Amino acid sequence: MAGPTLHSTSASDNDEEPDDHAGEFLARKVYHEKQRAHSAELLHRARNRAAKARKYNSREARKTMAEECNARSGGVITPFPWQLDVAESLLLSMDCEVIAPTGVGKTIPFLLPHFVSSDKVTLIISPLNALEVDQV
Repeated sequence: MAGPTLHSTSASDNDEEPDDHAGEFLARKVYHEKQRAHSAELLHRARNRAAKARKYNSREARKTMAEECNARSGGVITPFPWQLDVAESLLLSMDCEVIAPTGVGKTIPFLLPHFVSSDKVTLIISPLNALEVDQV
């Protein structure tokens, strides 16, 4: 599953060697890529199970979600591939967790499945308003 990339924190004024920081960044990047590959494999398996069980068509579902999102937003929002991956995972009843910075579009994937299957219920609990107070 593609998603927001992992960024390293900037080195602070301490005794860390620059090479240590680069090594930590590389280790995080490798771990992140392994997690993406694992998530992609889980999504692939879920697609195959759904295709056999109920003739699920991944390409059609993704196309519908992207087109509806674009149409309903007046052409302003076109979902990123990682958003479609998350939405499709939800559509296939997979457990999902999205960890990304503020403003990257984490809510969109939780709305997209409703364009394909209106029998789904999504409850989004977000502390964003409370966090905004701390950020002012």
